[in-house]
Amino acid sequence: IEHGKNHIGFYDDYRGVPIFGSSYCAKDLGFVLLREIDADELFYPLDELVTTLILSAFGFGAMAMIFGIIVSKRITNPVILLKKNVNKIALGDLNAEIKIKGQNEIFDLVESFDIMLKSLKMSDSEIQKQHSIILENLEELKKTDIQKNEFAAVASHELKTPIVPIKGY
Repeated sequence: IEHGKNHIGFYDDYRGVPIFGSSYCAKDLGFVLLREIDADELFYPLDELVTTLILSAFGFGAMAMIFGIIVSKRITNPVILLKKNVNKIALGDLNAEIKIKGQNEIFDLVESFDIMLKSLKMSDSEIQKQHSIILENLEELKKTDIQKNEFAAVASHELKTPIVPIKGY
């Protein structure tokens, strides 16, 4: 009251506990209005809010990680399956089937590989047909070659036969 000043701030009370206090000096009325609260009690809602925010951040972080893992598995599993089947096809197994369902770019890629595989099967089938035709023709050509050699031998023998007596004469 002597100084007539108002005061707001933190200080220790008679117990040595930090408190927040504010005072209003009404010098003309001869009293000081004082309000005090323990600092722990004052900051309790803020501490609770910080704790809640930290726990929420960890919770949302964990959910984001789980969501990320699920999404990455949904993306990578079809790609891994596609890779395995493409490797089988590359090794010559044209009966490998790529079965992936969905409506995304990976599914479109799988459909393109299926079209390519069908085309490869048709090409392989055509190559097999052409190969068997070539083998048949080769057998025919071998027979014809043998007949040609026999004919040449017979013709040569027949042509030489009349020439020998003429040479002798």
